[in-house]
Amino acid sequence: MTKFTNFFAKLISIVLGILILLNISSIIANDKIALLLTKNPNNTTSQLLVYSLIALGGILMVVGIMALFKLINKLSDKGLTILAIVLIAIYSITTIANIFLFPTIPSSDSFYVQDYAIKMARGDINIIDGNDSYFGKYSNNNAVVLILYYLFKAFFFVGQDNLLWVGRIFNSLCIVGATVLFYFAIVKFTGKKVTATKFLLLSVLLPSVQFSSSWVYTATICMPFIGGIFLCGANLIKATTRKSIIINSAIIGVLSVVGYKVRPVVIFISLAGIICMFFWAFKDKKKLLKSAFSLAICAVVACTSFLVCKGIDNHYYTGSNKQFPITHWIAMSLKGNGAYDLQYKNKHEAMNSTEEINRDSIKDIKNTLNSYTPLTLFKHQYEKSSLMWSEGSVGYYTRQKGSNTYRSLNDYIYGPKKHMLMMYCQMLWLAFNILIIVYLYKLLRNKSSKKDLLLAITLLGALVFYMIWEVKINYALPFVSIIIAMATMGGISIENKFTVPELTTKKCYKTAYITVATLFIALLLSNIYYVSYSQMIRGTPKIENFASVSNEIDNVSEHNKVLKQTFYADSDFNKLSFFSIAHPNNPSSKYKITLKNSKKKVIAEKTYSSYYTFEKTKNVILKLPKTYSPTHNEKFTLTIKGLGADSDYQEFNYSDSSQIDCLPGELKINGKPINGDLKFGLFYTERTSLMSLPAYLTLIAIIALAEVLVYISLFKKKNYNLAKR
Repeated sequence: MTKFTNFFAKLISIVLGILILLNISSIIANDKIALLLTKNPNNTTSQLLVYSLIALGGILMVVGIMALFKLINKLSDKGLTILAIVLIAIYSITTIANIFLFPTIPSSDSFYVQDYAIKMARGDINIIDGNDSYFGKYSNNNAVVLILYYLFKAFFFVGQDNLLWVGRIFNSLCIVGATVLFYFAIVKFTGKKVTATKFLLLSVLLPSVQFSSSWVYTATICMPFIGGIFLCGANLIKATTRKSIIINSAIIGVLSVVGYKVRPVVIFISLAGIICMFFWAFKDKKKLLKSAFSLAICAVVACTSFLVCKGIDNHYYTGSNKQFPITHWIAMSLKGNGAYDLQYKNKHEAMNSTEEINRDSIKDIKNTLNSYTPLTLFKHQYEKSSLMWSEGSVGYYTRQKGSNTYRSLNDYIYGPKKHMLMMYCQMLWLAFNILIIVYLYKLLRNKSSKKDLLLAITLLGALVFYMIWEVKINYALPFVSIIIAMATMGGISIENKFTVPELTTKKCYKTAYITVATLFIALLLSNIYYVSYSQMIRGTPKIENFASVSNEIDNVSEHNKVLKQTFYADSDFNKLSFFSIAHPNNPSSKYKITLKNSKKKVIAEKTYSSYYTFEKTKNVILKLPKTYSPTHNEKFTLTIKGLGADSDYQEFNYSDSSQIDCLPGELKINGKPINGDLKFGLFYTERTSLMSLPAYLTLIAIIALAEVLVYISLFKKKNYNLAKR
């Protein structure tokens, strides 16, 4: 590397290293995971215990990864190919199985996007209407609507009417395809199949992305664009013919523009590639000419692609004068923890034009920044970073919510017993971040090539971007493959640290590992009370129709309306909870709620009346006298009858099912069928511990056995080589 390149590499590694170290601190001190064990937020003992478990577990995960890497190093080239195929198969099966096991009801933006694409595919509409309540504010999702529209239209043409499933399968293929593209890119990028196989192994070990496959949205659909750009960039580095340069440069141009339209974060890897290309060609005339030619091809194709995309967008989108400007999102990101702010959205939604929204946003940005001191601004950014990057689950469980089916496996994936899986993901996520620090240390010491800057710059771009943009934990999904790739290379960098032949050093490593492993088991044993004896009321969702688009049902009490919803259930339940909005100024409302089984027998009934009853419950809840066990897929009828003489205290809602049927069943209001389903949830609640004592002790025994196997794998020989290739 030249002096300037060395300086730039050091600067990138230091800045990114500081941000990753901050992430590591928030990964360990994650209150959300700690509070899963106890509902008491002041229970510092359980919190410190969980923090310690995450920290030690992350360290042990690093060592375990080294042991697995050692086993992979023993494989022949053919063995690596077979293992790669097996890992891709496991990853694919997990991803696709998720959409069949947990077919969630689309929610939020995903609902609007799919709903509109289905309407267009079925011919109900032929444009994206700027006067629509959603697309009048957001045009950033136009590209994904059109992609899904063309996909749905093709399947609808050949007779496939269940387009929601088409979208789920397409989304799964995007996730799997992105991982496969990254595999081939790493093979090309490093020239080592063993490195790419290790990347696949780590991808399989972290299930967070696979469990997000039901969430059909830009965060997952953009992933193959990032993988494709990475692969073509790796091909360009190795390209020796003009044909190869032209093809890969053109593909990068197309993927960059279309990917940007799908989700703007795709552009980070393209910009990182341009920066790396400059350093790669610096002071080398031949490489400089190659880079200039490649950039020229890419620019021409990108400009052409942009004009085509612009033309398509103009053809389908009518435009809107109330679009939320970029400043809206920046202003929102400066408030609170930087997450989506419904009140702020409502404030701007009530304004008359984009210009008015922009002026108000700029004013808010200035006022908010002026109110910050350096310390409070740092605290704000730390909270944003923690929300965005500190969970190894990447918030997959938030996208599993909302289902019209139930399986016992739900409890352990996203239900009341998801704690152990989340702890596992958290420890593995910590291990990845530790390995990234090793990767950056190598970059700092100038022991990496200029190519290694590509992933570092891309990740740095993502971290900096979300300092000034609205954050949501799921938005980290597009960068998981980049994080795993960097962790893989960091792991390879420290493999030789476990292979030193010196007896004293080897004993130090052995002692350190045994100490950490023993302490981890001791902490798990000390956690027995919280896991096996401490009981909390845990609710298992059997049906949830909460997160989809809402339509209000007005004047249920005042006009004595009758809401009748039929639904089906096939597992035990003892509580119903309704999605409703309280209006405390209307105290005279009254509702009678009745639940009947398939034999029309009343199994639960309750009358809610006046402000004081609702004040106690905080929500409309119907508890059954005892747990009800349905026959196979039994039909139930839920009736809500308004009995009041004044405006509603509670405002019930239903989901729009014009294209997406949220629940099997029917909603009627005063006997008239409604194209939607009442928003409510069916639950089984019980006071129980997280795991039984025998199950928890068995888990500890399995972990102890795994620690022994890792020890044998790493330290059983006097002299060994973990990084033979």
